[in-house]
Amino acid sequence: MAERAFTEVSGPLAHVGVRIIDGAFSADLVERAISTMRNGRWQAASVLTDPRCGIDDGSHVDETQRRTKSVVVSLQMLSDYQDVFESLCEMIEAEHGDTVTSPSPPSFLRYAEGDYFQPHVDHSVGTNHPEMKYRNISCVVFLNEPDGESAYTGGSLLLVPFPEFGEHGLAIEPRAGRLVLFPSTMVHEVKPVESGERYTLVTWYHSQEIPAAVYKSDYVAPPSESDGSAY
Repeated sequence: MAERAFTEVSGPLAHVGVRIIDGAFSADLVERAISTMRNGRWQAASVLTDPRCGIDDGSHVDETQRRTKSVVVSLQMLSDYQDVFESLCEMIEAEHGDTVTSPSPPSFLRYAEGDYFQPHVDHSVGTNHPEMKYRNISCVVFLNEPDGESAYTGGSLLLVPFPEFGEHGLAIEPRAGRLVLFPSTMVHEVKPVESGERYTLVTWYHSQEIPAAVYKSDYVAPPSESDGSAY
């Protein structure tokens, strides 16, 4: 893989901690992920719980806020993609000037027609979830794009760096293999997909190390499927 570098970001996003790395994932990794996500088993993605809701597990499915499919992948596949995210830690830390620890295991997200994620932030000190309060930098990787072989329409990722933007966030242009970083405190949303399917990877870099036991494993395939060949 060629040496990775940050892509220049212009306009308001350049001043609020948004960074882009094009080609962060090779074409082979992009295609492998799309193939798995198109054909693999999935479960409804959850939202994290506000403590005032009285739900103890920290997350639940709420399709009024988020309708997305979290695809089940093998342990080997999870590890392969996690390695790429971890390899970027030093580069990201040097750019942001903050301590960056190993990212959470990535989520493989499939947005079908009509799927979306309402405006939200990824960081909260008030949550019951033991990992969310340490999220420092959010990371989204586009795997397909509107003009590519696996085309889709809609599904824009909108970032809202300032309250005065209101409902009119700044859209990030999707490109296959493009990695987008932004502060986990920044409001963002995914607009409804109008046609086709939108495939992304999502993870978070933290302000301190998070114990492995914190992460749920219910989105990982059983050991018998660890080579990923079932997908």
